[in-house]
Amino acid sequence: MNKLILSGEVVKDPEAKEVGEKKTLLLSFPFAFKSGTGEYEKTHRIICKIWGKRGEYLRDDLSEGDFLVLEGQLQEERWKNKEGEWQSMWVITPEQIQTTRRRETQATL
Repeated sequence: MNKLILSGEVVKDPEAKEVGEKKTLLLSFPFAFKSGTGEYEKTHRIICKIWGKRGEYLRDDLSEGDFLVLEGQLQEERWKNKEGEWQSMWVITPEQIQTTRRRETQATL
């Protein structure tokens, strides 16, 4: 089983695009979270991808600085760049999203 739970912030306003023949909506954004404590604390970034109806629902609701708790699958995406070298990035595809905005109420989606 591949299950990851992360809490952190939306780093940049989400971008929406339609993908494939069925024009499925893909909402994506960089997400920052911390690990460690004190002098060992580090900030990490990962890409969050939200597909389909969930992405449509959240498209106009998420913005930079929003605090989220994401529960979903971790995947490594790999591709070759123009020079033929392999590149990769880590992506979380959330199955559950909990939003908490500063000075606003909490909602579970």
